[in-house]
Amino acid sequence: MAAASRERAARDDEEIRGIVTLVLPLVPAPDPLGTCVRFSGLPYLLFLDSSAQGALSRYSFLAADPVAVARTPEAARDMLRTHHHRPLAGLPPFQGGIAGYIGYDWGAELEQVTRPPADRLTPNLPDVALALYDWVIAWDHLEEKAWLIAIGSEERATARTAWVRDRLAAPPPAIRDHPASAPVPPQSNFARAEFEAGVSRIREYIAAGDVYQVNLSQRFHATFAGSALALYRRLRARNPAPFGAYLEFAGAQVASISPERFLRLDAITRAAEARPIKGTRPRGATPADDAALARELLESEKDRAENVMIVDLLRNDLGRSAARGRWTSPGYLRSSRIPPCTISCRR
Repeated sequence: MAAASRERAARDDEEIRGIVTLVLPLVPAPDPLGTCVRFSGLPYLLFLDSSAQGALSRYSFLAADPVAVARTPEAARDMLRTHHHRPLAGLPPFQGGIAGYIGYDWGAELEQVTRPPADRLTPNLPDVALALYDWVIAWDHLEEKAWLIAIGSEERATARTAWVRDRLAAPPPAIRDHPASAPVPPQSNFARAEFEAGVSRIREYIAAGDVYQVNLSQRFHATFAGSALALYRRLRARNPAPFGAYLEFAGAQVASISPERFLRLDAITRAAEARPIKGTRPRGATPADDAALARELLESEKDRAENVMIVDLLRNDLGRSAARGRWTSPGYLRSSRIPPCTISCRR
Protein backbone atom coordinates (compact mmCIF):
# COMPACT_ATOMS: atom_id res chain seq x y z
CA MET A 1 0.00 0.00 0.00
CA ALA A 2 2.81 2.39 0.89
CA ALA A 3 4.64 1.57 -2.38
CA ALA A 4 1.47 2.27 -4.39
CA SER A 5 1.06 5.60 -2.61
CA ARG A 6 4.66 6.58 -3.38
CA GLU A 7 4.22 5.63 -7.03
CA ARG A 8 1.02 7.66 -7.27
CA ALA A 9 2.73 10.64 -5.61
CA ALA A 10 5.65 10.39 -8.05
CA ARG A 11 3.26 10.26 -11.01
CA ASP A 12 1.32 13.28 -9.72
CA ASP A 13 4.56 15.20 -9.21
CA GLU A 14 5.64 14.48 -12.80
CA GLU A 15 2.27 15.67 -14.10
CA ILE A 16 2.57 18.92 -12.13
CA ARG A 17 6.06 19.55 -13.50
CA GLY A 18 5.02 18.63 -17.06
CA ILE A 19 7.57 15.81 -17.41
CA VAL A 20 6.95 13.11 -20.01
CA THR A 21 8.95 10.05 -21.04
CA LEU A 22 9.02 9.22 -24.75
CA VAL A 23 10.12 5.71 -25.72
CA LEU A 24 10.96 4.73 -29.29
CA PRO A 25 11.92 1.11 -30.08
CA LEU A 26 14.90 0.97 -32.44
CA VAL A 27 14.30 -1.84 -34.92
CA PRO A 28 16.61 -3.45 -35.78
CA ALA A 29 18.74 -2.71 -32.74
CA PRO A 30 21.78 -0.68 -33.87
CA ASP A 31 25.31 -1.85 -33.15
CA PRO A 32 26.39 -0.24 -29.85
CA LEU A 33 29.95 0.65 -30.88
CA GLY A 34 28.80 1.89 -34.28
CA THR A 35 26.26 4.08 -32.50
CA CYS A 36 28.99 5.47 -30.25
CA VAL A 37 30.98 6.42 -33.36
CA ARG A 38 27.99 8.40 -34.69
CA PHE A 39 27.80 10.50 -31.51
CA SER A 40 31.55 10.89 -30.91
CA GLY A 41 32.59 14.52 -30.64
CA LEU A 42 29.44 15.67 -28.85
CA PRO A 43 29.81 17.19 -25.37
CA TYR A 44 30.11 14.65 -22.57
CA LEU A 45 29.68 11.52 -24.66
CA LEU A 46 28.94 8.59 -22.34
CA PHE A 47 29.09 4.96 -23.54
CA LEU A 48 28.53 2.24 -20.90
CA ASP A 49 29.31 -0.90 -22.85
CA SER A 50 28.70 -4.59 -22.15
CA SER A 51 30.65 -6.26 -24.95
CA ALA A 52 31.00 -9.73 -23.43
CA GLN A 53 28.37 -12.46 -23.28
CA GLY A 54 26.71 -13.61 -20.08
CA ALA A 55 24.34 -12.62 -17.30
CA LEU A 56 26.44 -9.61 -16.22
CA SER A 57 26.55 -8.24 -19.77
CA ARG A 58 22.87 -7.61 -20.32
CA TYR A 59 22.70 -3.83 -20.81
CA SER A 60 24.53 -1.06 -22.65
CA PHE A 61 23.78 2.68 -22.63
CA LEU A 62 24.76 5.71 -24.68
CA ALA A 63 24.04 9.41 -24.09
CA ALA A 64 25.60 12.80 -24.86
CA ASP A 65 24.97 16.56 -24.80
CA PRO A 66 23.65 16.69 -21.21
CA VAL A 67 21.39 19.30 -19.67
CA ALA A 68 23.98 20.21 -17.02
CA VAL A 69 27.20 18.95 -15.39
CA ALA A 70 27.98 18.75 -11.67
CA ARG A 71 31.45 18.82 -10.11
CA THR A 72 30.44 17.36 -6.75
CA PRO A 73 28.13 14.48 -5.78
CA GLU A 74 26.08 16.93 -3.70
CA ALA A 75 25.47 19.16 -6.72
CA ALA A 76 24.46 16.08 -8.74
CA ARG A 77 21.90 15.13 -6.10
CA ASP A 78 20.44 18.63 -6.26
CA MET A 79 20.17 18.43 -10.06
CA LEU A 80 18.52 15.04 -9.92
CA ARG A 81 16.03 16.23 -7.31
CA THR A 82 14.62 18.83 -9.70
CA HIS A 83 14.69 16.50 -12.72
CA HIS A 84 13.51 13.30 -11.06
CA HIS A 85 11.31 10.99 -13.12
CA ARG A 86 9.72 7.61 -12.48
CA PRO A 87 11.36 4.80 -14.51
CA LEU A 88 9.14 2.75 -16.80
CA ALA A 89 8.82 -0.99 -16.27
CA GLY A 90 10.02 -3.40 -18.92
CA LEU A 91 12.95 -1.22 -20.04
CA PRO A 92 16.66 -1.21 -19.11
CA PRO A 93 17.24 0.40 -15.72
CA PHE A 94 18.99 3.60 -16.81
CA GLN A 95 16.41 5.75 -18.60
CA GLY A 96 18.13 9.13 -18.30
CA GLY A 97 19.46 10.93 -15.26
CA ILE A 98 22.90 11.29 -13.67
CA ALA A 99 25.93 9.45 -15.07
CA GLY A 100 29.67 10.13 -15.24
CA TYR A 101 32.66 9.45 -13.06
CA ILE A 102 33.96 10.01 -9.53
CA GLY A 103 37.77 9.88 -9.45
CA TYR A 104 39.81 7.98 -6.92
CA ASP A 105 41.32 11.18 -5.52
CA TRP A 106 37.88 12.45 -4.50
CA GLY A 107 38.20 9.99 -1.61
CA ALA A 108 40.44 12.54 0.10
CA GLU A 109 37.49 14.94 0.19
CA LEU A 110 35.14 12.25 1.46
CA GLU A 111 37.48 11.10 4.23
CA GLN A 112 38.67 14.65 4.97
CA VAL A 113 42.33 13.71 4.75
CA THR A 114 45.24 15.59 3.24
CA ARG A 115 45.59 14.98 -0.45
CA PRO A 116 49.11 14.02 -1.58
CA PRO A 117 50.73 16.65 -3.80
CA ALA A 118 50.35 16.17 -7.54
CA ASP A 119 53.42 15.00 -9.44
CA ARG A 120 54.43 15.78 -13.00
CA LEU A 121 52.44 12.81 -14.33
CA THR A 122 49.19 13.65 -12.54
CA PRO A 123 46.53 14.31 -15.20
CA ASN A 124 44.72 17.63 -14.91
CA LEU A 125 41.21 16.22 -14.58
CA PRO A 126 38.33 17.17 -12.29
CA ASP A 127 37.78 14.71 -9.44
CA VAL A 128 34.07 14.54 -10.27
CA ALA A 129 32.13 14.95 -13.52
CA LEU A 130 28.48 13.88 -13.25
CA ALA A 131 26.20 14.88 -16.10
CA LEU A 132 22.41 15.07 -16.24
CA TYR A 133 21.18 13.37 -19.43
CA ASP A 134 17.65 13.83 -20.75
CA TRP A 135 17.97 11.12 -23.42
CA VAL A 136 19.62 7.73 -23.68
CA ILE A 137 19.85 4.82 -26.10
CA ALA A 138 19.50 1.63 -24.06
CA TRP A 139 20.24 -1.91 -25.21
CA ASP A 140 18.98 -5.17 -23.70
CA HIS A 141 21.38 -7.72 -25.16
CA LEU A 142 19.46 -10.65 -23.69
CA GLU A 143 16.28 -9.57 -25.49
CA GLU A 144 18.25 -8.25 -28.51
CA LYS A 145 16.32 -4.98 -28.33
CA ALA A 146 17.14 -1.29 -28.11
CA TRP A 147 15.18 1.85 -27.28
CA LEU A 148 15.60 5.58 -27.54
CA ILE A 149 14.30 7.15 -24.32
CA ALA A 150 13.83 10.91 -23.87
CA ILE A 151 12.52 12.73 -20.79
CA GLY A 152 11.47 16.32 -20.10
CA SER A 153 8.72 18.58 -21.34
CA GLU A 154 6.78 17.11 -24.26
CA GLU A 155 8.25 19.69 -26.62
CA ARG A 156 11.85 19.07 -25.56
CA ALA A 157 11.52 15.27 -25.43
CA THR A 158 10.02 15.26 -28.93
CA ALA A 159 12.82 17.49 -30.25
CA ARG A 160 15.47 15.33 -28.60
CA THR A 161 13.99 12.18 -30.15
CA ALA A 162 13.99 13.73 -33.63
CA TRP A 163 17.59 14.96 -33.21
CA VAL A 164 18.87 11.54 -32.13
CA ARG A 165 17.03 9.77 -34.97
CA ASP A 166 18.56 12.15 -37.52
CA ARG A 167 22.02 11.42 -36.19
CA LEU A 168 21.40 7.67 -36.28
CA ALA A 169 20.36 7.97 -39.94
CA ALA A 170 23.38 10.05 -40.99
CA PRO A 171 26.56 8.41 -42.36
CA PRO A 172 28.98 7.69 -39.49
CA PRO A 173 32.35 9.45 -39.38
CA ALA A 174 35.45 7.40 -40.08
CA ILE A 175 37.41 6.34 -37.00
CA ARG A 176 40.85 5.32 -38.24
CA ASP A 177 43.65 3.57 -36.43
CA HIS A 178 46.96 5.38 -36.74
CA PRO A 179 50.08 3.41 -37.67
CA ALA A 180 51.83 2.16 -34.57
CA SER A 181 54.92 4.15 -33.69
CA ALA A 182 58.08 2.70 -32.21
CA PRO A 183 57.21 1.37 -28.73
CA VAL A 184 58.34 3.55 -25.84
CA PRO A 185 58.32 2.07 -22.33
CA PRO A 186 55.67 3.74 -20.13
CA GLN A 187 56.85 5.88 -17.24
CA SER A 188 55.89 5.14 -13.66
CA ASN A 189 55.32 7.81 -11.04
CA PHE A 190 57.60 5.69 -8.80
CA ALA A 191 61.27 4.93 -9.20
CA ARG A 192 61.98 1.25 -8.46
CA ALA A 193 63.93 2.07 -5.29
CA GLU A 194 61.10 4.33 -4.06
CA PHE A 195 58.51 1.62 -4.60
CA GLU A 196 60.59 -1.03 -2.82
CA ALA A 197 61.16 1.35 0.10
CA GLY A 198 57.40 1.90 0.29
CA VAL A 199 56.81 -1.86 0.48
CA SER A 200 59.32 -2.13 3.32
CA ARG A 201 57.60 0.65 5.28
CA ILE A 202 54.22 -1.00 4.81
CA ARG A 203 55.53 -4.30 6.15
CA GLU A 204 56.77 -2.45 9.22
CA TYR A 205 53.35 -0.82 9.70
CA ILE A 206 51.66 -4.22 9.45
CA ALA A 207 54.05 -5.79 11.95
CA ALA A 208 53.39 -2.90 14.35
CA GLY A 209 49.63 -3.38 14.02
CA ASP A 210 49.08 0.09 12.55
CA VAL A 211 47.45 -1.18 9.35
CA TYR A 212 46.36 -4.52 7.95
CA GLN A 213 46.06 -3.65 4.28
CA VAL A 214 47.61 -0.97 2.06
CA ASN A 215 47.08 -0.48 -1.65
CA LEU A 216 50.47 0.73 -2.83
CA SER A 217 49.88 1.39 -6.50
CA GLN A 218 51.78 3.06 -9.26
CA ARG A 219 50.44 4.98 -12.23
CA PHE A 220 51.96 4.53 -15.67
CA HIS A 221 52.13 7.32 -18.22
CA ALA A 222 52.77 7.06 -21.95
CA THR A 223 52.33 9.29 -24.96
CA PHE A 224 49.58 8.41 -27.41
CA ALA A 225 48.87 9.67 -30.92
CA GLY A 226 45.63 8.78 -32.63
CA SER A 227 41.96 8.32 -31.92
CA ALA A 228 40.99 7.40 -28.37
CA LEU A 229 37.83 5.77 -29.71
CA ALA A 230 39.88 3.63 -32.09
CA LEU A 231 42.00 2.61 -29.10
CA TYR A 232 38.85 1.63 -27.20
CA ARG A 233 37.65 -0.31 -30.24
CA ARG A 234 40.87 -2.37 -30.20
CA LEU A 235 40.66 -2.85 -26.43
CA ARG A 236 37.05 -4.00 -26.68
CA ALA A 237 37.80 -6.45 -29.50
CA ARG A 238 40.75 -7.98 -27.68
CA ASN A 239 39.17 -8.14 -24.23
CA PRO A 240 35.34 -8.07 -24.32
CA ALA A 241 34.00 -7.53 -20.80
CA PRO A 242 30.67 -6.85 -19.07
CA PHE A 243 31.73 -3.46 -17.70
CA GLY A 244 33.31 -1.32 -20.38
CA ALA A 245 33.10 2.46 -20.68
CA TYR A 246 34.19 5.15 -23.10
CA LEU A 247 33.81 8.80 -22.08
CA GLU A 248 34.60 12.04 -23.87
CA PHE A 249 34.41 14.53 -21.02
CA ALA A 250 35.64 18.14 -21.30
CA GLY A 251 38.65 17.51 -23.51
CA ALA A 252 39.64 14.20 -21.89
CA GLN A 253 38.87 10.65 -22.94
CA VAL A 254 38.47 7.67 -20.63
CA ALA A 255 38.61 4.13 -22.04
CA SER A 256 37.93 1.36 -19.53
CA ILE A 257 37.37 -2.40 -19.65
CA SER A 258 36.62 -4.48 -16.55
CA PRO A 259 35.17 -7.91 -15.75
CA GLU A 260 34.37 -6.80 -12.19
CA ARG A 261 31.14 -5.37 -10.86
CA PHE A 262 32.11 -2.81 -8.27
CA LEU A 263 28.65 -1.99 -6.97
CA ARG A 264 25.03 -2.41 -8.03
CA LEU A 265 22.05 -0.85 -6.26
CA ASP A 266 18.62 -2.30 -6.99
CA ALA A 267 16.18 0.60 -7.42
CA ILE A 268 13.22 -1.44 -6.12
CA THR A 269 14.65 -3.43 -3.19
CA ARG A 270 17.48 -0.94 -2.40
CA ALA A 271 19.82 -3.91 -2.05
CA ALA A 272 23.47 -3.23 -2.89
CA GLU A 273 25.62 -5.94 -4.48
CA ALA A 274 29.38 -6.13 -5.04
CA ARG A 275 31.29 -8.88 -6.88
CA PRO A 276 34.98 -8.49 -5.97
CA ILE A 277 37.69 -10.25 -7.96
CA LYS A 278 41.03 -11.35 -6.56
CA GLY A 279 43.33 -13.84 -8.20
CA THR A 280 44.18 -14.38 -11.86
CA ARG A 281 45.60 -17.17 -13.99
CA PRO A 282 46.38 -17.20 -17.72
CA ARG A 283 44.13 -19.12 -20.10
CA GLY A 284 45.29 -22.59 -21.07
CA ALA A 285 45.92 -23.91 -24.54
CA THR A 286 43.22 -26.59 -24.11
CA PRO A 287 40.03 -27.01 -22.03
CA ALA A 288 41.95 -29.42 -19.80
CA ASP A 289 44.64 -26.79 -19.21
CA ASP A 290 41.92 -24.23 -18.41
CA ALA A 291 40.37 -26.58 -15.85
CA ALA A 292 43.73 -27.28 -14.21
CA LEU A 293 44.58 -23.57 -13.95
CA ALA A 294 41.14 -22.79 -12.51
CA ARG A 295 41.56 -25.56 -9.92
CA GLU A 296 45.00 -24.21 -9.00
CA LEU A 297 43.51 -20.74 -8.58
CA LEU A 298 40.68 -21.91 -6.31
CA GLU A 299 43.09 -23.97 -4.19
CA SER A 300 45.63 -21.15 -3.82
CA GLU A 301 45.92 -20.10 -0.17
CA LYS A 302 47.31 -16.69 -1.15
CA ASP A 303 44.53 -15.89 -3.66
CA ARG A 304 41.84 -17.13 -1.29
CA ALA A 305 43.22 -14.92 1.50
CA GLU A 306 43.21 -11.89 -0.81
CA ASN A 307 39.63 -12.62 -1.82
CA VAL A 308 38.49 -12.89 1.79
CA MET A 309 40.32 -9.64 2.56
CA ILE A 310 38.59 -7.67 -0.21
CA VAL A 311 35.20 -9.05 0.84
CA ASP A 312 35.90 -7.86 4.37
CA LEU A 313 36.85 -4.39 3.11
CA LEU A 314 33.70 -4.17 1.01
CA ARG A 315 31.61 -5.28 3.98
CA ASN A 316 33.07 -2.43 6.01
CA ASP A 317 32.46 0.08 3.21
CA LEU A 318 28.88 -1.06 2.60
CA GLY A 319 28.26 -1.05 6.33
CA ARG A 320 28.75 2.72 6.37
CA SER A 321 25.61 3.13 4.24
CA ALA A 322 23.59 -0.07 4.61
CA ALA A 323 21.07 -0.79 7.34
CA ARG A 324 22.65 -2.37 10.42
CA GLY A 325 22.59 -6.15 10.49
CA ARG A 326 21.49 -6.45 6.85
CA TRP A 327 24.84 -7.40 5.27
CA THR A 328 25.10 -10.96 3.95
CA SER A 329 27.44 -12.94 1.69
CA PRO A 330 26.59 -16.18 -0.12
CA GLY A 331 30.10 -17.15 0.88
CA TYR A 332 31.14 -19.02 -2.21
CA LEU A 333 34.31 -18.58 -4.22
CA ARG A 334 34.22 -19.49 -7.89
CA SER A 335 36.29 -19.10 -11.02
CA SER A 336 35.14 -17.36 -14.18
CA ARG A 337 36.76 -17.33 -17.59
CA ILE A 338 37.13 -14.24 -19.71
CA PRO A 339 39.05 -14.23 -23.01
CA PRO A 340 42.53 -13.31 -21.70
CA CYS A 341 42.50 -15.04 -18.30
CA THR A 342 40.72 -16.97 -15.55
CA ILE A 343 39.67 -15.03 -12.44
CA SER A 344 38.32 -15.85 -9.00
CA CYS A 345 35.38 -13.88 -7.69
CA ARG A 346 32.96 -13.80 -4.82
CA ARG A 347 29.47 -12.32 -4.53
